[in-house]
This record gives sequence, C-alpha cells and structure tokens, in this order.
Amino acid sequence: MTLFILSGIIILIIIVRMGIHVVHEGRELARQRKQQRKQHKRWLEQQDATREQQAVSRGGRWVWVLLVLLLGVGGVVFWQRNYGGLTDGILQSRPTLEVAVQLPLSGNAAQSGVPAAQGIELAIETANAAEEGPRFSTTPYDDQGNEEVALTTAQRIIASDAALVLGPAFSALAMQTGPLYAEATMVSLPTNATSDLITRNATTYRVLFKNSDQGELIAHYIARVLEKRRVAVFMDRSSYGETLRAGFAPAAERLRLQTSYYVFSNAIEINRFAQDVANNPFMPQPAVVMFTGERDAARILVTLQRLGVEGPFFGPDTIGKPSFLELLKNQPEERREPGYFSRNLYALAPVILDSASREILDFAERYRARFGVEPDWPAVAGYDAATVAVAALRATEEDPLASRDLLTRRVALGTFLNRLSDPEDALPGLLGPLWFDQDRSRPQAIRVGRFQQGRFESAPVQLTRVMIPDPTEQRSGALFPLLGGGFAGFQTVVYTGIQLNEVTRLDLHGASFHADFYLWMRFTQRSSDPNRPDPTQIAFPTMLSGTFDAEQPLVQRAMRDGTEYYLWHVQGEFAAPFDVRRFPFDQQQLAITFFHPEATAEKLVYVVDQRVPAELAEQAAGNALNEAVASGVVAPEVLAQLEQWQPVQIRTGREDQVTGTLLGDPLRRQSSEPLERSGFGVTLTLARQAQSAVLPIVLPLLVMSLVLWLALLLPAKFAIAPVWLALLGALGGIVPLYAMGQQIGMIGYILPIINLFYVYFALVVLAGFAAFLVRFCDQHAYRLAAWRILYSTRIVYSLLLLYALALMGRFWFT
Repeated sequence: MTLFILSGIIILIIIVRMGIHVVHEGRELARQRKQQRKQHKRWLEQQDATREQQAVSRGGRWVWVLLVLLLGVGGVVFWQRNYGGLTDGILQSRPTLEVAVQLPLSGNAAQSGVPAAQGIELAIETANAAEEGPRFSTTPYDDQGNEEVALTTAQRIIASDAALVLGPAFSALAMQTGPLYAEATMVSLPTNATSDLITRNATTYRVLFKNSDQGELIAHYIARVLEKRRVAVFMDRSSYGETLRAGFAPAAERLRLQTSYYVFSNAIEINRFAQDVANNPFMPQPAVVMFTGERDAARILVTLQRLGVEGPFFGPDTIGKPSFLELLKNQPEERREPGYFSRNLYALAPVILDSASREILDFAERYRARFGVEPDWPAVAGYDAATVAVAALRATEEDPLASRDLLTRRVALGTFLNRLSDPEDALPGLLGPLWFDQDRSRPQAIRVGRFQQGRFESAPVQLTRVMIPDPTEQRSGALFPLLGGGFAGFQTVVYTGIQLNEVTRLDLHGASFHADFYLWMRFTQRSSDPNRPDPTQIAFPTMLSGTFDAEQPLVQRAMRDGTEYYLWHVQGEFAAPFDVRRFPFDQQQLAITFFHPEATAEKLVYVVDQRVPAELAEQAAGNALNEAVASGVVAPEVLAQLEQWQPVQIRTGREDQVTGTLLGDPLRRQSSEPLERSGFGVTLTLARQAQSAVLPIVLPLLVMSLVLWLALLLPAKFAIAPVWLALLGALGGIVPLYAMGQQIGMIGYILPIINLFYVYFALVVLAGFAAFLVRFCDQHAYRLAAWRILYSTRIVYSLLLLYALALMGRFWFT
C-alpha cells in the first residue's frame, strides 16, 4: 500500500514535472514564435524601408531626368523662337547671296553715303529675319565720292561674287561707273542719284525722281506759291546742274519768270556772281535758286545773305535734309542766332518725316533704335533700293535656270526689274510703289520743305501730281499742266498738334476710355483756290460722346509767318479695341484720331507741328513720358488717375484713312488709286503695372500650391492633411479667378493666363485624390502601394508646379 502510494506520488510528481515542462516548453515556444513574429515584422519593415529608399532613389533619378529633358525641350523651343529654329539653321542649308554696296563711307561725302548704307543694312536685316528663302550679305565698298576711286571700285565689284550693286550715291559717279556695270550686265541701283542721264546705262535703275522734274517743280513753286517773278539761278558746271536747268528753264519761260543764270566753276566765281545779284538794280531781292551740291549751296547762301539778299532761297534734294545745317553751324552768325542763314530757305526731298506715312514713321523708329540718330532721306532711299534688290534676288533664286551661275543671275535680275513696268506690278516701298517706266525711272512724289528755327519741315503748301484731273478743277485754276504730261495741284499742309491733358478712365468692360486734350492747327489760307477744303472741318470716328465744335475754337489768330492758328479744348469718350490676351502683362493702345470727311490726301495733309522749345526737349531724359511732355504731346499729370498703368510709347502723326476700293469713282477707276482721306492722331501705349495685377491673382495660387507640395512630403499616416488642404485650395482658387474676371470683363477669347488656373486646379485634384488613395492604402496595410503612390504624386506634382512657374516666366519675359 505504501509502495503503491509512493509510486502514485512519484508518478504524480513526474506528471506535474512533465506538465510544468510542457507549459514551460509551450511558453518558450510561444515566446520564440512571438519573437519570430517581431523579427519578421522588423524584417518586413526593413524591406519596406529598403523598397522605400529604392523608390525614393529611383524617383529622384527620374526627377533629374525629367528636369534635364524639360530644360532641353525649353532650350530648343527658345532657340526655335528666337534664332530661326534648329531646322532652318542646322538641318536646312539656306544659300547666302552677296550684295555689293558702293557708297562714300569716309571723307566729306560720307554724310550722304553713311545714312544710305545704314538704311540698306536695316533692310537686309529685315530680309534675313524671314524664316524661308535665301539669306543676304552685304559687302561695303568705299568710293569716297571720288570718280577715280569709284571706277576702281566698280571693277572690283564686277570681279566679285556680288549679284548686283547698291550705289553709287551721286549722279556723276553713277554715270562714270554705269558703262562698266552695263558691260558686265550687272544691275546698279544708285541710292541718292537723281540725274536724268544715269539711266542711259542699260543696267542702271533709278530709285528717286529725276532732276528735270525737280527743276520744273521749283519753277512752279516760285511762281504759283511764293509769287515771285524775278529769279537768280546759280548752277555749277556739271551734268547735275544741267539736268536741273533742263526742267526749270522751259517751265520758267512758260510762267514768264524773269530769270538770270550764273554758271560757276569755283568759289571765286560764286563770290563775283553774288556781288552781281546783290547790286543788280533791275532785279531787287530776287528768288535765288541753287542748282549745285550742298557745299557750294552753303557758300552761296552765306555770301548772298551777308550782302543783304533776303531770298527766298531754293535748292534741290542735295539741300533738303537736316544735315545740311551742319555746313552752316560754324558761321559766327549761326553761333549767335541758330537758323540765321537758313531763314527763308526751301528745298526738295523725297520724304519729310513730319508729313511721312505711317510706314516711314515706323522705319524711322527702328532706325533711331538701331543707330541712335534721326534718319535723313538717303536712309529711306537706301532702304527702298535694298528692298527691290532683295525681291529681285529672291525671284531669281526660285528659278533654277536663272540661278545656275553668276552671269545668268545678273542677267535675270535685270529681266525681273524690267517686268516691274506697271503700277499694278509694283512692289511696296517706303517712298511709294516700286516700279520703273520705259526709261527705268521711278515715278515718285516730290516734297517741298523749308528750314525753320534749325529744323527741316514740310512747307505750308505742296504741289502734287494728279493722275486723272477733274475738269471742274482745271477750269477753276486749281490744277495746272506739266511739261511732261499730266497735271499738278495744290496741297495744303496743316501743322497739327494734340496735347493730352488727362486720361481719367479706362473701361475694359465697355472698350472705351475718357480723355481730355487740346487740339491745335496752323495752316495757310489760299484765297486764290476756291475749291480748297477747310482743314478745321474734321470728325473723330471713335468718339462715342464728347464736345467738339469746329466753329467755336478757344483761340483763333493770324501768325507772323502767314499762317492761321486755331486751338480747341476737347473732352470725350473714345472707343478702344482693348486686347487682354497677355493679361496681366498686357499693353493697351489709346488712339485719338480724326479725319477730314471730304478732303483727300491729294489736297490736304495734317503733319506734326515740330515747333517745340529746345530747352524742353533737352529735359526729356530718355523717358517716354518725359519726351512726350517735352514735345507737347501730353501733360505731366496725364495718368494721375490711372495708377495701374505706365506709358510705354507716345506716337503722333498722319493717320490717313484708305478705303482700299475705288467706291465706284470712274476717275479713280482709270488711275487705279484707292480713296485716301487725310487724318491725324496720337496713340498712347500703356503697360499694365504687372505687380499690382499679379499679386492678388497669382500669389494665392502659388502659396497654396507650395503648401500642398509640403503636405505631400508628410508620411503616409498623415495623408489626411493634403485632402483637406486640397478642398480648401479648390475653394481658394475661385477667388482670384473671380477677381480677374472683374478686371477684364467678358471677352471672346481664352486668355493664356487661364492655363495657370488649369494647372492649379490639376494640382489640387492630383494632391487631393492621391492623398485619399495613400490614406486608404495605409489603413489597409498596403504600405508599399501607399509609398509608390505618394512618391509618384510628388514627382508629377513637382513637374506640374515647374510647368506653372515656366508659364509665369514666359508671360513675364515675353
């Protein structure tokens, strides 16, 4: 029994120990399993971290790759937009055609050659800016205005690869070199030459009018406008003077002018003849005509005025440019009183800037920006010569047969110019249509200018050629016949000015602005012309409402120079076609223009009144507003009520209204001339101050975008923050969008800045949707997927943000 009990105790102890061992083993196994699970969890976390780091590394590499690609594409686009494109410059070969430029670029004659060369350079730069066709290069040859040098230069040009030559500048040199160019079948386009004889050479084409036309016009002007009957003509012993006399003499005889001719060879003869004119009792105070070059003309002018001859004095195109005054400025009288010797001095010119067309004024603006000086008419003539040369070279380059070798090309160029034999085939030019008659001359208007207070301005009365005369005007004497055929009439020049006092309101919604300004006119009344139009009877086509009564000027009085002066004070609301496509970096043009409802540009032209005190012009300091104030175009407080705008440019000048059709007029149907109404205007270009417009619109978008980007950098467990921020950002983007709409109103096109809002709302949607997905994956233990979504979103979001910044930079810099 005892043994049985002892055995049971032993067995129980064994069972207990076995139970304790089993429990201990179970606990140890559970502990090991728990530890294994922890280790496995840590291993999984390490794996996730490793994958995360790999994803970040791969994402970083892709960010850099995409950034490099973005910069590369941006660089290609920039090059394409600014330097003609890679395909044009590298992959495609554009042939280069050489043009010779023979002009006096040094010495005393350089003042005639350098402006022409600069005009040529500007035309070639414009031609080379074209995306297609050949490129052009110019090779300058300095003939120094010397005949021997010119002949040697012509031989060098003929032996070169140049297809044609622009030059020479002077008629004498053109006649000397013309036979050489004709023998080589090389086209020559003299820039300044006007002699009738230059086109005797078969390959010389005239860019300007003829001397005989100048001579005839001077005779008519002296008799019909200046109403002088006694004329003393000084002319040099050259073909230039002879061709001028060839047009003047028969016209003077028909007009019954009492004319004496003084033909000189040197300064001694000039002085002797001047004494004869001053002391001739039978010709007291005659009109003096100078058929000579500018240096001899300056000597004649000084000598005669010192002898007491008052003029009027008249000269051809060699005198008709502001630079002529440089030859007089060192005289003692000129130093004491600028403009002393140029009083009562008239001259002819192809163009005078105050009455120039809008195309010439645009050219003058580009010329000033490029060379820093005002252009003389030789610059305009050089531009036209280069323009017709470029057109001819392009035409021959398109014809494989005409461009197979240099000699064939030279012949083809002459053939092309010979086809420009009708106004309907003319090329557009600054000085009028570019075409040539049977003598290879260019029919062209001639302007009469006068020197006033050191300036060269349009004379108050012009003589203009009339292609198809009105019989009524012929009978009334308003038109008179010309020796070469056709008729000419009188054109009244109205010196006009507009001073803007204040622009009080810009209504972008209503496409209008309110302006307060003064308008004045000065002109000569010709009582002998019963059909002359009244320059004051004008209309403002864009005036929506306002006050202007031509019959009630503030001031009306007669001036000492024989003109009448009118001044009006005008206030009104004017229509303006605002363009806000570049908002908020847009520029707007406020134009105030008027037209004469009846008078055509043949009878009436409004020109810029250039009489501005010199001390005001010196204070302009290069600022657009200051220059406009100094020139009398605007008052200093003109933009006092427009704080968001600043002036960029103020332009004033002719604004002729061309119908583009004949309006059924049978006379104009014969001449193929559209109806052109004379007008004038001032255009004020304003630039929006971008800071005041950008900050309320772009700054909230940028701040919210950066906040969302920072929120995306948070760990996945905080992904709920970008969701709420995205909702707030969507609501916040509506505010600047509404503010922009309030500024610009309803328009019929999409603004480029709207793309910023598209990108912004895409960022908001991307951040909100991605944050929602990341939050969902994190809650359901899809941590790898959450990290992939998060980092992919960061990359895409960063690229979109960079794109938005690139858009802003494009708006800002372009």
